[in-house]
Amino acid sequence: MSTAFAGAVPIVDMAAFIDGDAAARAEVARRFGDAFEHTGFAIVTGHGVAAELAERTYRQAKASFALRPRAKALL
Repeated sequence: MSTAFAGAVPIVDMAAFIDGDAAARAEVARRFGDAFEHTGFAIVTGHGVAAELAERTYRQAKASFALRPRAKALL
């Protein structure tokens, strides 16, 4: 389990939360708390989400943000 930094944004590894015991989950939660308290952001790794799903989600979000306001209102 680790918290690294990518520039000023902390990287929080979820693997210990998913596979670990109560103490490991508490440590991951503490790292999230620290990240959000100090920077307001975190990069999450070890979450088990397939790369293809993440890429599709980002593409869809980008397409949604690119819509004109009138089209967004229809969603």
